[in-house]
Amino acid sequence: MGHKGKVDLKYVSDGQGGFYYKDHLPKLGEHAELQRQESADGHSFQQGDKVKCLLEVDILRQMQEGHGGWNPKMAEYICRIGTVHRITDRGDVRVQYSNNIRWTFHPGALTKVNTFGVGELVRVLDELETVKRLQAGHGEWTDSMSPVLGQVGKVLKVYADGDLRVAFGGQTWTFNPACLSAQPAEVDANLMTAENPNESGSTVISVLEKLLSQSTEQDNPSRLVIEAAHGSANKVRELVQKYPDK
Repeated sequence: MGHKGKVDLKYVSDGQGGFYYKDHLPKLGEHAELQRQESADGHSFQQGDKVKCLLEVDILRQMQEGHGGWNPKMAEYICRIGTVHRITDRGDVRVQYSNNIRWTFHPGALTKVNTFGVGELVRVLDELETVKRLQAGHGEWTDSMSPVLGQVGKVLKVYADGDLRVAFGGQTWTFNPACLSAQPAEVDANLMTAENPNESGSTVISVLEKLLSQSTEQDNPSRLVIEAAHGSANKVRELVQKYPDK
């Protein structure tokens, strides 16, 4: 009889039927080495990375065997963002949470979380169904958010759970960081101007941003305003000719 009700089996001789086979029994000394290899391979976590466990309790409990073990209190930390404190000798990941509690996880149980700082530019995923799914429990989804899909916004605030308040011209929305990707700072000068209420013309720019985000086609007549603002005379002429009734 072994630890926590487990039993050691020794293969003696073949029997008919039954539930155990000699192939089920690990060779002594090999099992731990194999686990260590599985842990370290295919996962690149570094100290300081933000991570989440997104698994169901039952699956996590099974994965933890031989990888830091299972404690029922770990269930409370599922979906919470933690920081990688260190990688253990066997490749498991030691994660620290905001209340200074640390747990050791199987690396396969963790997902790296994109984290962004205030003032950074971010682009929203343009896949509607993916964003809808990711927004559940993270600021939620409303159809009036559709125009900002694929658009660049600026991070205004980072909430304790990692969600972000992002400004798009005159509008702000709360997003799950998984819906966002980092955007180089030079991409959108207009957006940054729109953030500053002291700038002359900032209202016009926010209206233009809104029009631009709602334009579904390159030749939508509302593009006329945008092209005029950019000084594209040829495009303006083309649009006027194409939509005389507008």
